[in-house]
Amino acid sequence: MVLAARIRLVIFAACIEQSMGRQSFKALVRSRANYASGCVNADEKRDLLIQSVVHLAGTLLPTNLRIVFQRDPDLCLMESLWRGNIAAQILTEKGLWDALKISHYEIPTQIILYGDASWLASSVGKAASYYDSAKLNAMITRWLWVDATIYNGGFTNHDPLNNLTASSVPSNFLEAMDFVSSFLQEGMRGLFIAAEGRSLLSGSSLSPPEEGLLRWVNIAAIKAPGNGLWKLEFSGSWSSLGLRILRPLWPGVSFNLLGRTVRISCLKKPTVFDYEGEATHLKETNGYGADLAKEIQQRLNFTDILVRSDGFGAFADGKWNGMVGDLYEKKADVSPTDFTPIWQRTLVIDFGLAYGTDPVVIISKAPSVYMKPLLLLEIFTLDAWACIVGIGLVAGVATGALMKIKKALGHPSTGVVLGPLGYAAGYMSVIVSQPCNEDCWTPWIGGQVIGGCVMFFSVVLGSLYKSLVTAFLAIPFRSQPINSLEDMLRRNVIPAIRLLSSPYSFFLTENSGKVGERVRNTMVTFNGIEVSEWKFLKKVADGTYAWIDTASSAIGSSNQFEAIGKPCLYHVANNPVRIDLDAFAYPKNSIVKYQFDEIMKWLRNYGIIEKMKKTYYSINCITVKASDGPQVINIAQAQAAFYILGIGFILAGFVLLVEGLVFLWTKKK
Repeated sequence: MVLAARIRLVIFAACIEQSMGRQSFKALVRSRANYASGCVNADEKRDLLIQSVVHLAGTLLPTNLRIVFQRDPDLCLMESLWRGNIAAQILTEKGLWDALKISHYEIPTQIILYGDASWLASSVGKAASYYDSAKLNAMITRWLWVDATIYNGGFTNHDPLNNLTASSVPSNFLEAMDFVSSFLQEGMRGLFIAAEGRSLLSGSSLSPPEEGLLRWVNIAAIKAPGNGLWKLEFSGSWSSLGLRILRPLWPGVSFNLLGRTVRISCLKKPTVFDYEGEATHLKETNGYGADLAKEIQQRLNFTDILVRSDGFGAFADGKWNGMVGDLYEKKADVSPTDFTPIWQRTLVIDFGLAYGTDPVVIISKAPSVYMKPLLLLEIFTLDAWACIVGIGLVAGVATGALMKIKKALGHPSTGVVLGPLGYAAGYMSVIVSQPCNEDCWTPWIGGQVIGGCVMFFSVVLGSLYKSLVTAFLAIPFRSQPINSLEDMLRRNVIPAIRLLSSPYSFFLTENSGKVGERVRNTMVTFNGIEVSEWKFLKKVADGTYAWIDTASSAIGSSNQFEAIGKPCLYHVANNPVRIDLDAFAYPKNSIVKYQFDEIMKWLRNYGIIEKMKKTYYSINCITVKASDGPQVINIAQAQAAFYILGIGFILAGFVLLVEGLVFLWTKKK
């Protein structure tokens, strides 16, 4: 047992030495030489205070816990934390602030400060600048402010170890709590812990003092009303009986903002956030983003004021402008416009819960009816027309050749005998118009068989042709719309993209692929104001540009130039380029982000947000269905007629062969 205890003590000492540094550790050992026997005698008076700190440290996230002592580290506290499996890094005061300067906003941070009330108050005030500069994240940073001063029922017990004086600290726990609270900033989350000879829960005090000074440890937690007046408030105590709680130690944020003013950075954007003139309040706006903000306002009970901006925000001249600049410089508390989170913006502002999706689409010229000269000739493909003409010529040449052979063999000619071209012309007239005068047919039975096959072929082909003519007249041809990036790149149109939009960021990267590289090499860029003006949208309507942007931006801006009951000027591609997310934007350490997100989650899950969006995405113009009309008939589709003609030719050949043999047999006799 003794050996095991010594081993643990050696390991603990090694951990402390590694955390503090060798020279600091040696100095600490020299200053604490009179306490070589461990946590006894004078340190025993702090037993309950240490127990309460260890217990409350367990309520923090066990990640990245740091502890700073105003003077020499309290080995009893460190050993108790170690025994409680709570890992803590000891830092000097300078080391803490240096570490926070390079800390990451998204990493949870827990800090224990151990000293007198004056030092704790100054540390709280100094930490405020780290919240303002977004080095500390208010939602995931927790503090334990431990007042090492021993209060005894209204007076201070001077501690020779820390050389405290009566003028350096308040005289009791409540005064110390109020003193530290006066330096508190909205958003800070922590507990103030101090030992006193009485419990504020029961009002009892120790008598007589010989029974021990430290029978109670009082605890103050943050009171976080919605109006922003955060302060410390007595919340419980720790005694030999354990922890007694009056109110939650880590209270949640308030969902009643008590009428406080929330500044709303906004941009005039059709369908999302729109207003007329010099609007100053939400009630003067419309759009689904504005409606969503109004819905949240009713639940949070806040007063709004609009901070109008001229763009989403770009980094120019060494600073951010637009709505991003308003949020970064804390001129506004929220922007309810449909931001798409992109990497550059996340470095300076926060984005809330995604409340919907926003596909990136291509807006192009709407398909229109067009008429070509000799449109009826397009009913068959060129190879089908070649076969039809070829059949007439072949049939005419074959019939003409047979008639010449018959004449050469001495057959008497009857009727009009035409040449090959004459018969070909006759058969072509049959294919086109289906009637034929008597000169088309030969008096010879073999020629009549060929003519009959051609006639039958022309009837079948004519029925196909005439039915397709009817369809062509019923369904007009329309120009081919752009429905994908590949369609766009095959046309003589220029990709147009808004600067600092999510499509712009996407096409600038290599992961946009080969198609994205081709877009990147040919695209032109515009700012947010230009793309909402007719000068730009006119070139989209006439086919000069194909606009690539989020659906909310592109459809919202183009719809303002569509006329009710008129044919549409613009076509939205069927295939989205990609899917983006919609989110509200906030400054770092926002005072309302958590509340907005929680309400947004409820509205999203019940489909209320989607219903809001649909009311603003109705199409006013008459949509033109993108159709190519009936497809032209190719040889495969008309193969039945060719099969019939082929059978006819085989039958005609057989008849001609029989007729020739009969003629030769008769002539020999």
